[in-house]
Amino acid sequence: MSRQFSTEQAAILKDLLKEKTLFALYRNSLKIPFSRFNFWISCVGGLSAFVASLWTVKCTDLLDSLSAISVIGISSSISLLGFLLAGFSFFASVSDRLLFCRMAELHHECGLSYLKYNFLVFMRVFVEYLVFSVVSLLVLVLLQKGTPFREQCGPLFDAWLWPNWVSLPVLPGTILGALLMSSYVGFFLFLLLQLKSFIFNIYHVVMTNIRWALETEYLERGSETGDTNKE
Repeated sequence: MSRQFSTEQAAILKDLLKEKTLFALYRNSLKIPFSRFNFWISCVGGLSAFVASLWTVKCTDLLDSLSAISVIGISSSISLLGFLLAGFSFFASVSDRLLFCRMAELHHECGLSYLKYNFLVFMRVFVEYLVFSVVSLLVLVLLQKGTPFREQCGPLFDAWLWPNWVSLPVLPGTILGALLMSSYVGFFLFLLLQLKSFIFNIYHVVMTNIRWALETEYLERGSETGDTNKE
């Protein structure tokens, strides 16, 4: 006779495997608030890059700079992604499975279980680094000198002028290039700040694991001491 789970137990078991794709994991991780510090520092960095890029006369020069930066971005993101996966694998392998089971039974205020709350924070960083790697690859392929897109669109952006009724000292092509540069720099800076948060989350979860083990040991000692006192 097969064992029947209660409604609550069945819901917990179903929730563990609810997400079927990586996109579903990331969408679910959006329930967890982002760090305001990371967000605003990234915005300031992107805005600074935008203002600095407006001093460039030609959009093609900005596209060349963006292509050069993307080489650093793709190499850094892939290297850091491997480092993060290795650290996460070590953390997941040494942690107490019983602690994970208890975390799956408790719900965080964001609506997720504590287990998914802790794990989706890591998954979100992985997905963001993966997306950034793909974006960097596209930028490198499209904007590299000699590619059809770069050779055709670059001069077109430089020749783009404002209508007669608009009097701005900066060409529209330069603004477009500055927007692309600021978006890429802001995204890159955000990922670097996410690395800071990732390291702290690893530390925090490991400390939670140690505290769980200590509390279990203290309770066992207390029960043994209580039994001895009764005798």
